Amino acid sequence: MPFLMVRGDIAKMRTDAVVIPAAGAGQPHKIRLALCRAIMRKSFGSSAPSIIYVIVPAWTDDRNKREQLLEKAYRSALRLAVKNDLRSIAFPLLSSGNTRFAQEEAFRIARSVITAVVRREELSVYLVLQDHDPFIISHELSTALTSYIAVHEPKQRQMSSAVSRLSEFVLEADEASLDESLEDLLSCRQETFSQKLLSLIDQKDYRDAEVYHRANLDRRHFAKIRSNPAYAPKKNTVLALCIALRLDLQESEDLLRRAGYAFSPCSHADLIVRYFIEHGRYDIFDINEALFYHDLPLLGQ
Repeated sequence: MPFLMVRGDIAKMRTDAVVIPAAGAGQPHKIRLALCRAIMRKSFGSSAPSIIYVIVPAWTDDRNKREQLLEKAYRSALRLAVKNDLRSIAFPLLSSGNTRFAQEEAFRIARSVITAVVRREELSVYLVLQDHDPFIISHELSTALTSYIAVHEPKQRQMSSAVSRLSEFVLEADEASLDESLEDLLSCRQETFSQKLLSLIDQKDYRDAEVYHRANLDRRHFAKIRSNPAYAPKKNTVLALCIALRLDLQESEDLLRRAGYAFSPCSHADLIVRYFIEHGRYDIFDINEALFYHDLPLLGQ
């Protein structure tokens, strides 16, 4: 199931439950929990019908201990969500405020625990960062992506020249080719996007669950794709499935084309995904971190 990062107010998240640190200011005094344990209560004044309270650990110089405790806090809340058959849950970045956990450390722990759960459970998880919260990716990756985008992004002069050449090509096109009948075109139809997708899954001997989990999609979404040969996906869904299927650049371009899309050199999101494909890096959560860092839409649900 999907794991997505968003910015905003967690109280406005329309999920089955939101997670709140019980030790935070304004929380009910009646809530008394053991460290890292979670409890669920009905919500009042929140968009979510339920609230899961969890006691989060404070900073300690013992790195192993503090990380284990924070992992336990996430697992406790996630376990409670699964036990109660919730379909979606939203977390803040636990222990990243006054408890002195560095943002990078708090995020690394959150991602590690959450992604392990969404890969095996039917639960959508949102990590909600406030608008002013910083988000950092490695300097090495940031530099590599900046360089890749600079090299592959078309310059204005190059675009003008390309448009001019395209105009000349259209004007000089062979009239005979323009007379090609619709019947001839339809007779050459290839597999649709959905048909090609299922063919690739069979060729690679993947299970459906393996594919939709790696694509950051939920089971219901994937079922719609499988059941409809004429399914028209969004572009980021196609890109997510290219990543899940471990397609190379040529294979990815072919799957995109069957859905009516192509990699655009003018799209930073497309260039970032293309960078990861060209470098054989198929972890969709790594890609989504890079997209989130650049304030771009994430892949998946």
